Amino acid sequence: MRFADPADRHRAVLARLLLRGALSRRYPLPLADWRFARDRRGKPALVWPALPLAFNLSHSADLVVCALGWQCELGVDVEHVAPRDRLPALARRFFSADECAALGSLSGTAQCAAFYDIWTAREAYFKALGYGLAGFSDPESSAIAATIVAGWQRRRVADIPGYRVALCWRRNGQAPERAAMETVRYPAATPVAGAGAAS
Repeated sequence: MRFADPADRHRAVLARLLLRGALSRRYPLPLADWRFARDRRGKPALVWPALPLAFNLSHSADLVVCALGWQCELGVDVEHVAPRDRLPALARRFFSADECAALGSLSGTAQCAAFYDIWTAREAYFKALGYGLAGFSDPESSAIAATIVAGWQRRRVADIPGYRVALCWRRNGQAPERAAMETVRYPAATPVAGAGAAS
């Protein structure tokens, strides 16, 4: 009920349902039994059962994404790709000088796609750290997200038309990490009960 906009409320509910469904498909536990809390930075975390699982949620337009990781820290970001007049101004505000120069050498759809590739990579990284959008406050910090510091890995998901998705993760301990991602789409005007199934 924190969300005044019904579409935002639907997305928030779907994100939580998608997370619980993704977890329950992997572990024999009813959807309602999973317990979550927020850490000191406000990042949600699994409290019960005590499993070395990490998760992260993101949504944009009619797509909700849930990433799960085993023995790792992770972050995911999805953005609906839409041409906007303000993209160069946003880049100057939040991106490094090198990234702005690279974007300036592009135009049209190539520039738009490159902008969202940089944005999602950065946001996924900062979400993995638990900073969220606060990580964007220093434009030069974007260089860290662009190159990824030692131990971090990044993958762009390119098979969702009209969207850019980035996943960023770092292994915890010596055990090999595993990661999975699920999505759900819905029309913004459709009640949650009529939402599509996870894929």
